Amino acid sequence: MTDRQATVSAFGKAKRALSDSFVNSMALDADIGGKPGLSKMLLPTSDARKLNTQHNVSCPEIKVDPQTFDVVVDGQVATRESAEVLALAHRYMLQ
Repeated sequence: MTDRQATVSAFGKAKRALSDSFVNSMALDADIGGKPGLSKMLLPTSDARKLNTQHNVSCPEIKVDPQTFDVVVDGQVATRESAEVLALAHRYMLQ
């Protein structure tokens, strides 16, 4: 058993029971849920392009300079102060 298999088997079937897969309604019509290996609940997507975006009306122009990694949002360089403390950084040594 590989490390990956051990990690996946540690969760058992709980992760499948706690999540869903959203698929096109045509896939549901073709009974894709009956295919071997699919154990998650399949739900149809609908109105994916007609989402309520009343609070998400901004569409800024974002550019990244590949040489300096400067991020420019609507003509202004986006900056952020450097963190002084990083959670869990260098507190544990994994072997």
